[in-house]
Amino acid sequence: MLQLEAEPGSYDLMRRAPGHRSIETTARAYASTETVAAIGHYDKTVERLRRQPSPSRTQCPRDPQE
Repeated sequence: MLQLEAEPGSYDLMRRAPGHRSIETTARAYASTETVAAIGHYDKTVERLRRQPSPSRTQCPRDPQE
């Protein structure tokens, strides 16, 4: 569970550790445990991106035949 909190979606690693044969078994067992962590990661990403300066907007070149 700590693994999925640190890295939401890392089901393959979690599948191998307890020896699950299928990723579906692992996903069913752990899917709900990572929701809060996934939301936290998403929020941090959005905050980081908002702090970055916006890329400068470039004008489209005019059509030479205009």
